[in-house]
Amino acid sequence: MSRASASSAASGSRPRAAAPRPSPAARRRPRTRCRRSTRDKILTLIGIVSLIVVALLFDVDVGFVALSIAGVLSLIAPGASKAAVGKVAWPTVLLICGIVMYVGLLEELGTIDWLGDQVATISAVLIAALLILYVGGVVSAFASTTGILGALTRSPCRSWRRARSARSA
Repeated sequence: MSRASASSAASGSRPRAAAPRPSPAARRRPRTRCRRSTRDKILTLIGIVSLIVVALLFDVDVGFVALSIAGVLSLIAPGASKAAVGKVAWPTVLLICGIVMYVGLLEELGTIDWLGDQVATISAVLIAALLILYVGGVVSAFASTTGILGALTRSPCRSWRRARSARSA
């Protein structure tokens, strides 16, 4: 009796069978999926590097470059992009786009600067901060609070700096 069978008999367990060897056909199986996955990863990394280079060196809009690279990658590997597009949380993407557009419109119309200037005329900083929060609360009924508060707090700070530098001059 061998040592392995003696120890298994002593412990009450059955002897282990040798692991089955893969068939010659299984050993010759092509690794196309692994190669395709590696190729997709390399192409994605090239796309990210080209996004950084084009956006920084040529001063092109990052969103435009990113969408262009995404389009090229989806043309090269349509199967991988179809799975990725299905996993995107589109309601969140549309919410963020709507907030950015809304805040951009408010800034372009001068509403945020006007509100900031009006708040900056209040000498008590705590009351002004409370007013900013109330305005943010009212506006957040139509948009995200985070995007609005980020825009609203930037403008009064600029106005307070201008007022402080005008007083000291």
